[in-house]
Amino acid sequence: MVERLSILFSHPNTDQYKQDVYSKLRASAIGKRHHLVLPHETSDQPMDSLQFLRDHQSNVILIADITGKRFGVGTEVGMAKALDVPIHALIQDGSALSRSGQYLADQVYWYSDTAGLVAVVEQIITAYETQKTLH
Repeated sequence: MVERLSILFSHPNTDQYKQDVYSKLRASAIGKRHHLVLPHETSDQPMDSLQFLRDHQSNVILIADITGKRFGVGTEVGMAKALDVPIHALIQDGSALSRSGQYLADQVYWYSDTAGLVAVVEQIITAYETQKTLH
């Protein structure tokens, strides 16, 4: 059995993003098997991402949507990198991948729409679960 993973999801703080993505991630198998942290789910106030990453460092990954230029997402990616937390970057088709995104992320995944984003997140977690089961 794979231990429950804490997944911090970093993304643009927009109402449309929250409306389109949050419910689909919560309804997915990932939302039921793991501790999925959607930072703007209950409040628009910034969460203390650094403290969260420190508290869960041994069992956390960061999934960051790096589509567009987002200061908050970049800050969370930088904190995760400094703490040696695995970083999986998502970027929407047609967007430019920055050099920072290429350098900081352990892996970069492309998605086309909300359903594609959720499928990529499921792929990331399934790969993690398989890797943990093999070790």
